[in-house]
Amino acid sequence: MNQEISRTRKWIILAITSIGTFMGTLNSTIVNVALPVTSQEMRISINAIQWVISAYLLTTVLLLPIFGKLSEFIGKKYIFAFGTLLFSIGSALCAFSHTLNLLTVSRIIQAIGTSGMFSMSMGIVSGAFPASERGRALGIVGTMVAIGTIAGSSLGGILVSAFGWPSIFVINIPVGIIGSILSFIFLPESSVRGKIKSFDIEGTISFSLFILTLFLALLFIQQAVL
Repeated sequence: MNQEISRTRKWIILAITSIGTFMGTLNSTIVNVALPVTSQEMRISINAIQWVISAYLLTTVLLLPIFGKLSEFIGKKYIFAFGTLLFSIGSALCAFSHTLNLLTVSRIIQAIGTSGMFSMSMGIVSGAFPASERGRALGIVGTMVAIGTIAGSSLGGILVSAFGWPSIFVINIPVGIIGSILSFIFLPESSVRGKIKSFDIEGTISFSLFILTLFLALLFIQQAVL
C-alpha cells in the first residue's frame, strides 16, 4: 500500500487523522471547564453533571477494541470516516441539549464517533507511510493527542466565557463534516486481507463488563467519599 500512495496524499492522510485525533482528545477535556456553568443553567449538581464526562470516556474505552476488530470486516477507512461524521452529529446534539439525560446520550453518540477515529488513526497512518517515515508520522499523531489534552482547558474557557457552553460543541460540527468528506476521498481502501477469524463475542462481553464494573465502582466510591 505504501508505494501506491503519493507523497502529497500521504501528508493529507496524516492531516486528516491528526485533526480527528486532536478533536477527539480535545473533547475529553474541554467539557471540564464548562461543567460549572452547565450545571448552573440546568439546575443540577456537579455530581450529576459529571456523567457527561464519564459517559464519554467510558464509551470511548469500551468501543476501541470492538472497532479494531470490526475494521477487519468493514475497513479502516469507513470506520474512521463514519466515526468522524458521527462525532459531528453527536456534537450538534450536545449543543442543542438542555437536559442532563439528553446531553449524556448525545455525549455517548459523540464518543462512539471518537472511538471510531481513535481506533483507526494509527493503523491508517502506519499503512500510508513507509517504514522510513512511519516513526515521524506516528509521532505527529501522538503529539496531537498531547496538544488536544493541553488545549482543552484554555480553549474551553475562552469559548464558554465568550459564547456560552454550547459553543464548545458547535466548533466540532464543521470540522467533523469536512473531515468525514475528506476521509471518504483521500483515505486508502484496506488492502486485501487474509482469512478473518470470527468475532470474539464472549471476550468482548467479558472485557466490557470488567471495564464497566471497575469504572462504576470507582465513580460511586468517589461520590460516596465526597
